[in-house]
Amino acid sequence: MISSVRRAGPETPELAEVPPPSTVRPPDPLKRLRRLRWGVRASLTLGVLASLAANVLHAEPSLVGRCIAGWPPVALLVTVELISRVPVHHVLLSIARWVSTSAVAGIAAIISYQHMSGVAARYGESAMSSALVPISVDGLVVVASVCLVEVGGRIRALEESAPVSLPVVEDSPVVPAPVDEVAPVPAPVTVDVVETAPEQAPEPAPKQAATSTQRTTRKAGTAHSRKPRTSKKEALTAYLDAIGPDDTRTDAELIRTYAPLVGLHENTARRYLASWRAAQADVSADAPSVESADAPVAVAA
Repeated sequence: MISSVRRAGPETPELAEVPPPSTVRPPDPLKRLRRLRWGVRASLTLGVLASLAANVLHAEPSLVGRCIAGWPPVALLVTVELISRVPVHHVLLSIARWVSTSAVAGIAAIISYQHMSGVAARYGESAMSSALVPISVDGLVVVASVCLVEVGGRIRALEESAPVSLPVVEDSPVVPAPVDEVAPVPAPVTVDVVETAPEQAPEPAPKQAATSTQRTTRKAGTAHSRKPRTSKKEALTAYLDAIGPDDTRTDAELIRTYAPLVGLHENTARRYLASWRAAQADVSADAPSVESADAPVAVAA
């Protein structure tokens, strides 16, 4: 009896499982700096409130005196906020802004130190404590101010260097174009055509020659239908010749009357009227000479 022996092949090494990619996004530095700015702003507000409280407690117990004492810390807070948010693109303007801020900070520090040391001494603190407590408050205000300006500059730099994100347009699904159904082509039909001889067209009847009488009549009718054409100048001259000698109208009135009738412009009609007047003058000048030539000549006896 032969038994089959199964040989085991070489064992394949098991591949180590690759961990899935991490879905945790790295922290955004811009968001982190913005959260940090809120913390720095809170620290600055705390120091300004401490200085403001000391100034108000040490001021005269009146509304005007407390407002005057509380103004320097508020001015310092607004100044630091402005220089941390508004960028400057000119060196001279930046220098002027820092000099002004330093002046405001110095005035606020001196006034706050006097008021806070007086309040600490009034409420039982020792001379050393009264001298050191104002320094701690002013130091907190200075550090918070510098940090706020630095964080604001870093945020501004990141915002300017951040790439502009364009809106993502999703690809619309591809719709297949409608396929026109092709109508089945019918099979060609064979038709037997019987050729027939073409029919001959009837010959046209010969035209009758026109007689000489008809041609003569046609020419006579055509001659009677044609009328002689008269020019506009001749038509105007005919109208002017028909004017009687007792007509008192001026040349302008004659032109306005007869120019539209013959279709002439007033300037052209005026020129034709002038030539007609000249012709009438020549005729009247020749008339006496003709009469004197026709008269009998008396002969001396």
